[in-house]
Amino acid sequence: MSESNLGYNQAVKYTEAIAEVFYDVLESWKPADRELKSFFSVNKQCGSKDRKFISEGFYALFRWYGWLKNLIPQQKPEIAIENKDFCKALLIAFNLEDFTSTRAYKALSSLIAYKDLDLAGTLSQKSSVLGEFLGEELKLSSLVPAWFLKESSRIDEQFYESLQKRPPVWIRAQKRGLNDIVAELKRNSIKFEQSEKVPNAVKILDKVNLPELKSFRKGQFEVQDLASQCLVAACDVQSGEDWWDVCAGAGGKTLAIADKLQGRGKVTATDKRKSVLQEVKKRAQRGGFRSVQIGNLHKLKNSSESFDGVLVDAPCSCTGTWRRNPDARWKDNENICKEWSVIQLEILSEASAKVKPGGKLVYATCSVSSIENETVVKLFLDHFKEFELEAFVHPLTGEEIDGMMWVDPLPEDCDAMFAARMIRKKK
Repeated sequence: MSESNLGYNQAVKYTEAIAEVFYDVLESWKPADRELKSFFSVNKQCGSKDRKFISEGFYALFRWYGWLKNLIPQQKPEIAIENKDFCKALLIAFNLEDFTSTRAYKALSSLIAYKDLDLAGTLSQKSSVLGEFLGEELKLSSLVPAWFLKESSRIDEQFYESLQKRPPVWIRAQKRGLNDIVAELKRNSIKFEQSEKVPNAVKILDKVNLPELKSFRKGQFEVQDLASQCLVAACDVQSGEDWWDVCAGAGGKTLAIADKLQGRGKVTATDKRKSVLQEVKKRAQRGGFRSVQIGNLHKLKNSSESFDGVLVDAPCSCTGTWRRNPDARWKDNENICKEWSVIQLEILSEASAKVKPGGKLVYATCSVSSIENETVVKLFLDHFKEFELEAFVHPLTGEEIDGMMWVDPLPEDCDAMFAARMIRKKK
């Protein structure tokens, strides 16, 4: 088979696959990562290069959907390769992502006579060039749903820039394993950067199967975004304290707290979703953290137990993690942040009862919505006068802040996160 025929056949197969999964998610709003995983589990004939091209195109369409939605057909084309608008939108998305060197891309470009645009430079420069090509004005604000624009004061050009870039993988060294991790990364020629501001934080610059590393199997590191590591730093955990991680999820912050306890004290992990706590248990065993306990949320709330510190990393709209889930920004409605804020205040209020006098209460979300963050904290403090904000040093800037911390995606290249540290006044 000639090179051109091979490229054309790949373009046909890939374009149809991308269209199938893209429209399935667009119409059902199922989680994109799950649908893509499901597609590959059914289509086992897809090799690693096939999966990479399909994944890149699939996520690129969602990442740039705000600029391409007027070009993308509303209904799935009967034959994707024969729909010029869909193919053009896909090629532009690849062009914006600078993913243009594959045989399939070149074949698809040749098929519809698409010439690569010069889309280097800033996001504003991209919008100007692409807008002229499409014959419409492209605003940075179009990259997010209209309802979101009134939700936050954190939205600026830097925020938009972060949304359109793929997030890196951050790991957190634990059990004093940083030197071993760095040595192993160097031995395997894996590119990385150590954070100059957050101890034990390492950004992985290459695509690598981290669980295969010896240091991972020995429990010397966990995958944890830099923003989450900043949150744990804001908790100011001291060795010997007892902590409660209320909404523990898979336990990343639970383990980070356990590491800071240095074998003294304990951290109790709970979550409304009991299934995720099995992952906490497994990770704690791998890391050798005997200070981690799995608790029953209902029983603990109704017990007499109290803690030196309580962390409420509350469920939220997750707008601060949209760069990881580009499809998510198009799923929610304008009431989502308000709806979450009601739940967040309820969780925070209930959890506060377990804080000892003089103890710390830390509230956090991975949302950039003011109503989910500053407003929740203000409402809580208005009703619970026994608590007050406690000033602390921002782990990234080194400056003292008034008790409420923002971590922005850039320039540190991480998720967005909000955290507030409060103390219960001593009687």
